[in-house]
Amino acid sequence: MSHNSILIINAGSSSIKFQLFIEDSGSLTSTYSGLIEGINTAKTNFKAKDSAGQVLKTSSYENENKNHQDMLAELMEWFDTLPDLNIVAAGHRVVHGGMRFSGPALVNDEVIKYLTDISPMAPNHNPHNVLPMKILKDMYPSLPQVACFDTAFHRTAPAVNQEYALPKALTEKGLIRYGMHGLSYEFISSQLKEYLPFNQARGKVVVAHLGNGASMCALEGGLSTATTMGFTPLDGLTMSTRTGQIDPGLILYLIREEGLSVDEVEELIAHKSGLLGISGVTSDMRPLQTSHNPDCIKAVDMFVLGVAQQFGRLVATMGGIDALIFTGGIGENSVILRRLICEKLAWFGIDMNFDSNEAGARYLSTSESKIPVLRLETNEELMIAGHTLNLLNANKPD
Repeated sequence: MSHNSILIINAGSSSIKFQLFIEDSGSLTSTYSGLIEGINTAKTNFKAKDSAGQVLKTSSYENENKNHQDMLAELMEWFDTLPDLNIVAAGHRVVHGGMRFSGPALVNDEVIKYLTDISPMAPNHNPHNVLPMKILKDMYPSLPQVACFDTAFHRTAPAVNQEYALPKALTEKGLIRYGMHGLSYEFISSQLKEYLPFNQARGKVVVAHLGNGASMCALEGGLSTATTMGFTPLDGLTMSTRTGQIDPGLILYLIREEGLSVDEVEELIAHKSGLLGISGVTSDMRPLQTSHNPDCIKAVDMFVLGVAQQFGRLVATMGGIDALIFTGGIGENSVILRRLICEKLAWFGIDMNFDSNEAGARYLSTSESKIPVLRLETNEELMIAGHTLNLLNANKPD
């Protein structure tokens, strides 16, 4: 019996993360996943596994400079070897959807052109997100593809939270605060009713998506009302290699007085700053959080302080707080960072249950805490698969 499946693609400049979901009566089950890394480099690796974690395929190429098209072709050829598999659609994560998209979109030439045209809004992401769409379109012209946007979820925020204090003409051209990680926030929002009373789940909630890229989002009624990232993914929290919030005058100073080009400034603030720049050692929070190096300690302290400050801003924006949620790679896995952040926020009435935190429990606060604190696993791939299935069904001929 052939199983209808949806392929989810999350592509970067040198990698392709993929996951395959089987659809059965509207429900989605992950069956295969994997990572292709080192694309366009001297060594390319391909690993795929089943839902139980068993490795089913590995391949490695030395000095062959495999590109995205090579590796997508290998991926699809591998899928052809699997029994009873029928890929009916592909869903793609796209970081930036610009002003046009407040929800997922069927991929066509016009959509590809638009996403290519707005690549300067996310130059390190959009070109690589779009490339697999073009490749799969050439390989399988009749395969439906769906683009799902990290910016789309935040389009529900009121204008005062989306706009900058710029002249109206520039605002109308799309120079606004878009925010990112929307697929993660949308998934967490959909799960809150399972773990919180209705008035809290649909109340005023701050979600902290903490990882290599980090941001926070204020939810009201399950919808985004404010977030910490802005026009690009560079704003807001200190991240692994990104500065986060920074005085725009400092950028001008680097260009005028230090003689840096625009490309050099971009490289500095996007790839050489953040935890890496502060510590001078690494961008990885795992060794930083246990290091005794003063610069590493400072990097952790600045990260924690940034989360606490942005929490305060989001609470002020909503005029209250009903729950705090940790998610993302750091938020889900770092016992130390969750503890440090909650200690910093104790004056809000947060009382952490340290045993629960150590155990990685779902509920992290004590019964006396004025604000419940939870740790929830995000699942952006499942969110994309759901959007893809829904759009596929909506566009079926009558």
